[in-house]
Amino acid sequence: MRDRIMELRRVKASELRGAPWNWRTHPERQRAAVAGSIEEIGFFDPLDVRVLPDGTLQIIDGHLRQDIIHADVGPDTLVPVNVTDLTEEEAKKANLTKDPLATLAESDAGRLDTLLGEVRILSTPLAAVLRRPSGASLAHPDETGPAPDETEKLVERYQILVTCRSEQEQAELLERFTAEGLTCRSLIS
Repeated sequence: MRDRIMELRRVKASELRGAPWNWRTHPERQRAAVAGSIEEIGFFDPLDVRVLPDGTLQIIDGHLRQDIIHADVGPDTLVPVNVTDLTEEEAKKANLTKDPLATLAESDAGRLDTLLGEVRILSTPLAAVLRRPSGASLAHPDETGPAPDETEKLVERYQILVTCRSEQEQAELLERFTAEGLTCRSLIS
C-alpha cells in the first residue's frame, strides 16, 4: 500500500483552486445541510488536495466545504487539507470514486436508530437529511422547539405549523423557507 498523504496543512480558503473536472453539483438542500454540520460540529474532515506544478493547491474532494467556508465564514479562514502527491489522472480517479464507494455502505438499522436517538441536531437542513429509519426527524423529536442554551436569554418566538400532504412537499417547503432566511425545522407526527 502506498501512503499518498504528504502532510496535513492549514491554508486560507481563498488559496485553494477547484478542479475543473469535478463532476459533483451541490443543490441548495445539500449546501444548507453541510453548512449546518460545519456550524454545529466544526471542521473535522480535511479537504483532499494535490500540489500543482506552480505550487498552488487544487481540491480533489471538498469543493462544497471550501465554497461554504470561503463565502460564509471568510476567504482568509484557515481550512485543514490533506496534501497528497497524486498526479492529475490519479486525482481524477480519486474524485470519481470517493462518493460512490461511500454509498456502498449498508446500515444496521437498530444501531443507526440508537445513535440517532442519542444526538440532537439543531440545524434544520441537516436534520432533514439525517432521519431515523422510522422517518422521524432528528431535530428535537420530543420537543416543540430548540432547547435554549443555559446562557441564552428567553425571547419571544412567533411560530406557525404547516401541515404538508407528503414528505416531499415538506422537504421542498423547508428548503424554500430556509433559503428565504427563516429558521425552521421539520416535524413528523
